Amino acid sequence: EVSPENTGLGHVLANKGGIVARLTLGETSLCFVSCHLQAHEGRDNYVRRCHDLKEIFSGAKVGAHKRYDASLVNHHCFVLGDLNYRVDLPKEETVRLLNAGDYASVFKHDELSRGMAMGDCLADFEGPDCSHFPPTFKVNRGVSGLVPGARVEDVYNLQRTPSYCDRILWHSLDGLRGDLKCTAFEDVKGYEASDHKPVRGLFTIDVMGRYDSHNHISSVLMPRRESLLEERKRASSKTHDTAMIVKHTSTADLDFDLDDGEAKGQHMAHLDHDADPGLDGDSDEDGSGDGEEMEMVDKVCKVIFRKMKAMNLTEMDPQYAGGGGDPYINFV
Repeated sequence: EVSPENTGLGHVLANKGGIVARLTLGETSLCFVSCHLQAHEGRDNYVRRCHDLKEIFSGAKVGAHKRYDASLVNHHCFVLGDLNYRVDLPKEETVRLLNAGDYASVFKHDELSRGMAMGDCLADFEGPDCSHFPPTFKVNRGVSGLVPGARVEDVYNLQRTPSYCDRILWHSLDGLRGDLKCTAFEDVKGYEASDHKPVRGLFTIDVMGRYDSHNHISSVLMPRRESLLEERKRASSKTHDTAMIVKHTSTADLDFDLDDGEAKGQHMAHLDHDADPGLDGDSDEDGSGDGEEMEMVDKVCKVIFRKMKAMNLTEMDPQYAGGGGDPYINFV
């Protein structure tokens, strides 16, 4: 799935903007946001770059939940391209530090790193340390880059302050940050056709199973996600004689969060299930049961279906929705 957003002149021209592309790998959703943001130095252009990013995420929506931006509805989201954030140092000081090989001191003044830390842009995203290589812009065409023995004045077009414009950043949903790791990140000095030196990164991603995928996507969209996840952890460590779990072939698992029966009214789940050892109920020839009733009071019960026919789906009356407007659904 692909969605574009233009941020150029009049917010119509496509010389600036972004393209959001989404794909799934196994049960893991990956999103790539390729950007070309506002150019040039100075505070006003920095503010415009931050606004461009906001506009791209607000306008280019992918996935099933179009109310939310791409970083909230995908397990892992990458932002990459010519983001055009500059080094906020006087040009003369930047040149002096680069000629001394002190890339780390230059990178400390990177606008993008500072903006992320302050929450001006890409809050909660991560990015690699670029202090082990020189700025990737504005390099003279036909030059390999700032290699040992080269002078900054011979490598860069000093009409602009040398800067780390070309970047790759990433964001993972809560609980999945350990599943994505950047194992290498570097500039590509051999590319000489542009005044930008490309950057490249190597990443490893742990691909999740079916249940984990549903659980993490849902947790982002539900207002009470923290308390629900904690309740699920506690419930999963206990055995309850009304719990029923059956292998499934459906595209998603369903979680039921049920409140106190006396306070909310009695909650019942009616379902046909495959006969498995240890489950009550007789089995028909086609493998489906007789339709068990299961009363669940003050418990979080996970029920996974192999066969389910939805006859009627309605949104639950807010007064029975557990307070706080959580998105509960009635089904028959």
